[in-house]
Amino acid sequence: MRYFIKQIIIVVLLTVSLTACQKEKQEFIDDTNDEETIALDSVLTGMLLSASQNNGYLDNIIDGNGCISVSLPVTVIVNGQEVIIQQPSDYQLILDIFNSFENDIDTLEIVFPIRVIFEDYQDIEVGSLQVLTGIIEACVNEVDDTYTCVDFIYPIQCYTYDHITEETGLVSLNNNAEWFWYLNYLDEDNYITIKYPMVVVVDGISNVIQNNDELLVLMNQVNCDLDEGIDADKFLAYLLKGDWYVNLLNEDGADSTCEYLGYIFEFSSDGTLTATTYSEVRNGTWSMELVANEWILELFFDCIDPNDPLENLNHTWVIFNSSSQRMKLKVANSSGEAYDYLYFGRDPAINCTSGNGQLLVTTLQSGLWGIESFLDDGNDETSNYVGYEIAFENGGIAVASRGIYTYYGSWEVTGTDEPDLSLDFGTQIPLDDLNKNWDVTGFNDDSITLDEMGSGTDQLVLFKI
Repeated sequence: MRYFIKQIIIVVLLTVSLTACQKEKQEFIDDTNDEETIALDSVLTGMLLSASQNNGYLDNIIDGNGCISVSLPVTVIVNGQEVIIQQPSDYQLILDIFNSFENDIDTLEIVFPIRVIFEDYQDIEVGSLQVLTGIIEACVNEVDDTYTCVDFIYPIQCYTYDHITEETGLVSLNNNAEWFWYLNYLDEDNYITIKYPMVVVVDGISNVIQNNDELLVLMNQVNCDLDEGIDADKFLAYLLKGDWYVNLLNEDGADSTCEYLGYIFEFSSDGTLTATTYSEVRNGTWSMELVANEWILELFFDCIDPNDPLENLNHTWVIFNSSSQRMKLKVANSSGEAYDYLYFGRDPAINCTSGNGQLLVTTLQSGLWGIESFLDDGNDETSNYVGYEIAFENGGIAVASRGIYTYYGSWEVTGTDEPDLSLDFGTQIPLDDLNKNWDVTGFNDDSITLDEMGSGTDQLVLFKI
């Protein structure tokens, strides 16, 4: 198999813009740095081959094994219904049908002929279930599967050097197949140097790598076996106890985590799920079952708006790690070569660089607030509000208390990156003077500064009690 790859790589490289030229050996070393070269038998080469091979596990719901994958599109009959799988995200269509009824017997029939793809991206046509079964039984992965959960952001560029001809060049590789083929092209006379920086994705986290040493350190920290040994009983106990927050949502390499600041998720034993913000409570459902030797967690919220953040949670997620404080989920993304990742934790996400509106909501709901100062048309009226404690509750309810008296109003945050805060306490004096649309000019965990929007001159400063 390896010899065959070396033959076809010569043709493939013509399509990936390999440019070679004759240089002095010293000039090549200046360009690539001897310490950064990668040879055929290096540990790093084996790791990269493992990570770039065809991942046969993504479609286990169809073929039930990790040695091969079925080329898409493919037609399957699921519980008597014909389904055309056009892309990896369509695997969820199969799971949806399986989950339609609790007590039925689930069946899946593949419509032949199909094409199957091996770990080295060679593919063949298969005309019957008998032939497919024989291929699966005989198939043995020659490449280690240790690093199949590692993804790369392409293109990857490499300097090349042929020790015999002293020819050098620069090659650009655009996907896993090209990267895998090129690594197989290495031999004792040919070696490469990666043109850093490169981006390596592990568990949905993008890592910018600057040299071979950093790449080796990262690869040695990888654990792709976290999906083994999920204890379903423990997971359910964790899931049903307390509140959860989205700590990571990475889709196709893009981080959308900050869209979920302010959402509090709660799972109930009857299969219902709530996502609560300051202004509303959204109802959804969840279910958990064992499919193709993997525990999956299906989440569903009824979303009318396709841009609704909760729509992006509507998947059948594979559970690959869990504890009392964190659960990690993944699903094959649209490319079929990598995963999307969803992490839940016990505390809100931190280090968000956008989504200040949701961050303001989280800050407002983090405790009670007092009025540090209030200027009404330039007049200092702070003394009117001494002793007031304001709570910003779910559902947009504002509760102002002083002593034995409690007054109710409403609040709303609008805007994503530059948020505004609206307050309305009706006709209750002196709280009615706060009934305005406020421009949020600054806030942190302990203080919020508000200026009256429009031509007004009022200013309100809240402090954390």
